[in-house]
Amino acid sequence: ILMGFPIPISSGAIGWEIQQANGASMTNQGVELNLGYRKYEGDFHYEVSGNLSTLKNEITKIGVSDIPVTTNISKTEVGRSMGELYGWVFEGIFQSTDEINTSAPGTAGYDPNKHAFQHAQTRPGDCIFKDINGRDENNNLTGQPDGQIDDDDKTFLGVVFPKVSYGLNLSADYKGFDLSLFFQGIAGNKVYNDLYRVMNTLSEGNYSIESYENYWREETEDYPARLSTEWPRPTVNDNNGNNRVSDRWIQNGSYLRLQNVMLGYTLPANILGKVGINNLRIYVQGQNLFAISELVNYDPDFINDGLFNRGYAGGSFPSPRTFLIGVKLGL
Repeated sequence: ILMGFPIPISSGAIGWEIQQANGASMTNQGVELNLGYRKYEGDFHYEVSGNLSTLKNEITKIGVSDIPVTTNISKTEVGRSMGELYGWVFEGIFQSTDEINTSAPGTAGYDPNKHAFQHAQTRPGDCIFKDINGRDENNNLTGQPDGQIDDDDKTFLGVVFPKVSYGLNLSADYKGFDLSLFFQGIAGNKVYNDLYRVMNTLSEGNYSIESYENYWREETEDYPARLSTEWPRPTVNDNNGNNRVSDRWIQNGSYLRLQNVMLGYTLPANILGKVGINNLRIYVQGQNLFAISELVNYDPDFINDGLFNRGYAGGSFPSPRTFLIGVKLGL
């Protein structure tokens, strides 16, 4: 794996320069299948073909000491797959001050001595994050709650490599008419949808309709209470860290897309021969007609860095839907 390594100033480098080097190793295992079937029945001919591949990615070595590589949304360590999504686990919304005060000390662990998020600034309507890990007197992780929410409570939230990638081709022709369809898709991967996070931060700026119509709201003279268990209160400061990297923003990356459809007609040769034309075919074609996906994004097949942040969906420019009309003429 080609990685960027910072070179410290003490080495004589000017600033923190980045040097590309072979810094890690991995294995990819899976199965690839290709199947096809075709048949002629008089003037009617049809063909069906498909491909399917599975993939399991595993990191086997990182540098000299196997120190994990972390980014804002992922963690890569030996024995797991590259760029696995990594963050906190969302457990709901605080509905009252009593609920905050009776939860674990520093609830949901916002202890100013351990983390920037302070318990004193947590309010009803803020997010609850799961306390999953603490440390013993020797500073070793115990795997047990400790009443604090800090970086030790981050956990792996999903594999970004599709378990299955597949494609399907269907074609048929009959007395000059021809039709072809191509479907393509992936399944079994998770995506950190940062575009979805930006649209739903409930801070300054625009919100999505989904969060605007459902955010947590206490009762006022003008509005009734809306005690959401999914969307926190609007806040500019976000002292509770409601919008931190968590499974709130992780979605299923599976999709099925109709990549191409083409319908054509080839005029009979006996007619064309009378006007000195060898062949003439007229066709209409549609590309990227639809995609079935749970991912709330411009395009489920988004651009990423292909390495440690390959599960990051930041709203890359979508694939266009295209309609074509064509004529193929042979003289």
